[in-house]
Amino acid sequence: GSPGAVTLDADILAGWGAGRLLVGGVRRTAEDGSTVVDVRTPSVTLDNPGGTLAGADVALVSREKVELTAGSALAAQGDGGGGAYQVAGDGAALRASSGNGAAVVRQGAGASVAPLLSLGAGSSVSGDEVVLDSTYGMQVDDSVGLTADRLSMAAGQVSLVLSPQGALAGSVVDPHLVLEGGLLARVQQADLLSLASYR
Repeated sequence: GSPGAVTLDADILAGWGAGRLLVGGVRRTAEDGSTVVDVRTPSVTLDNPGGTLAGADVALVSREKVELTAGSALAAQGDGGGGAYQVAGDGAALRASSGNGAAVVRQGAGASVAPLLSLGAGSSVSGDEVVLDSTYGMQVDDSVGLTADRLSMAAGQVSLVLSPQGALAGSVVDPHLVLEGGLLARVQQADLLSLASYR
């Protein structure tokens, strides 16, 4: 892989038996009691087609790219996790949690066009709470499975397509989060859906 990139082996990580797993950064408790994540890597790729990386709270973070390759799966299972992660600056994050209040709260997101969250064809993310976050680009294949009671999606730009049409006009971020068709139908199954744009 590229220098500084992190590639995950789901079998090894599962063998650790960790309930809470953070890949791409270091979690610490600030003086005010909040949980701060210091992001340490430019790229994180989960490549486990046919397998599932699971834990009570699993988060992938990077300064630039977080990717789930085609057929890969990330799932929150068991008890624990939750709570907000405070993250500084631009980047991408993917989080699945069995706990309450799981969030990625960014401070000082800037103008970088490098961040990208990419979920490949047939990949899936599931948990009581699921967070998809990228301060710039987001590419979510229409076949991606998203299963959550509470689903939060934040990207550089979000387009909601309620009726089929040709090419979208007015895009300022490429690629950006486009919710239409089967993907739109699946995200609407969440009890609570939160959409936000950084631009």
